[in-house]
Amino acid sequence: VAAAGPSLARLLNTPLPRMSQIRVALPRLRNAVEAIERRFGPADAPQSAPQADVLAQARDALGPGGGGVAVLGRRALKAVPFIILGRQRVDIDAASLEAWLARVNREWRRAPQRLWYHHVLHIDPADPVSVRLGSWLVARASELNDGARGVSARYDLLNPACALAGMATAVCDGADPIGDIAAAGISADTMRRSRPAVAIVTATAEVLLQRPPRASSPMEVLGRFLGVGLGEVLKQADCSPEEGDTAAATAAEAAVRWCVAMGEGQDHVQPTLDFVLGLLGDPRRRVRPRRWTSPLITETTRELVERWLSIQTIEAFFRVVDATMRRTGDDRGRQMWAERRRFWMGYVQSVRKAWLICAAAAAEEARQLRVQYGSFVGAGVLPDHSGLMLEIGARTGRSVVVLEMSHVGRAAFWSPGNGSFPQPYEREYVRSSIIADARSGIGGSFALTHHVSWQGKFRDRILEETGVEWTR
Repeated sequence: VAAAGPSLARLLNTPLPRMSQIRVALPRLRNAVEAIERRFGPADAPQSAPQADVLAQARDALGPGGGGVAVLGRRALKAVPFIILGRQRVDIDAASLEAWLARVNREWRRAPQRLWYHHVLHIDPADPVSVRLGSWLVARASELNDGARGVSARYDLLNPACALAGMATAVCDGADPIGDIAAAGISADTMRRSRPAVAIVTATAEVLLQRPPRASSPMEVLGRFLGVGLGEVLKQADCSPEEGDTAAATAAEAAVRWCVAMGEGQDHVQPTLDFVLGLLGDPRRRVRPRRWTSPLITETTRELVERWLSIQTIEAFFRVVDATMRRTGDDRGRQMWAERRRFWMGYVQSVRKAWLICAAAAAEEARQLRVQYGSFVGAGVLPDHSGLMLEIGARTGRSVVVLEMSHVGRAAFWSPGNGSFPQPYEREYVRSSIIADARSGIGGSFALTHHVSWQGKFRDRILEETGVEWTR
């Protein structure tokens, strides 16, 4: 009664009276509560772990020399699921597990419904305790409430060997396991933070990788399943870093594959990039985020994401410059920069890296475009200054770094290994130093001016430096 009271009080929107004020026949109230729980699930599901001293008693009893299941008090007996299930579980041998289940049969009348809750939140086909608890619940399915029994049958929840893969397939087909389980008594928020939810994400992504791509993207499928962004779930989930990394990498692979199958249109590329970067981080950092090193991320995916980011960056640079020209009413300048855009887009398939660099006013435009950028600093920098740094080269072999800049009549060129010059993805760039050093030819660097028929001169030098030809 005391356990069910708070939940019932909230449901009825009325204060809970003190126990001394309750004037009802307790057997009748107990029977009513049991009937409600059989139909709708526990009023106060075991969402919080027992007190630390009770957990310690259970852990000590099951440990070496602790006396075993026989010495467990009533509260410690009910605390056992909290220490034998989950990622940080205490090992329990088969004999002790059977002894505990035997005592549960005799002494814990509501055990099936309570242990169903623990089982669902810790389904693990590789864990003997999860497998045995599932079979124990199968034999007592009639003692579960209608909701738990129904959802268990629908998704085979009591069979850990099949449950996760079955739910993954159901998710791909549009089902809502989390919602269905929530209706049976486990909150959606609790379920989506569980290890099984992360395992289902991985299994769902694997199913999507095996199926022909559909109109519904992996982002939409997983979004419907989780109800929130996958990145947020992985931050809070009760899973190991390796399990989270596996889910993130597999989901990212499925998203990129879907985008390619859909034709790589901008309407598909942008949400895919948002999803992948949210899971794996931005690969353009000087130190690549850890998840990008996963063996589950194929080299094709790495190259595609970096190419999409490069195209996005190149487009953003010319939009930033165009916004500057529009703001000053420079129509002739807009036409000149449209020609430069056509030229540099001819190398887009051979761009290894692309990075936008902005001064203060240009950065405002970049933020509106939701692109990453570095900053121009130092003497002579004006608010509208911007630059586009490209590393151009074949997949293997030579390459050259180019810095095209607004408000200057030349572009700077240097080799990626030239330590006198900065590289893409840095936070700050001293504009005046780059221009001066390129003009002086430090380390084989050079500068080319945008005079009449400049395109031919640029194409010839890039071909000489990299072996890459310009394409229309």
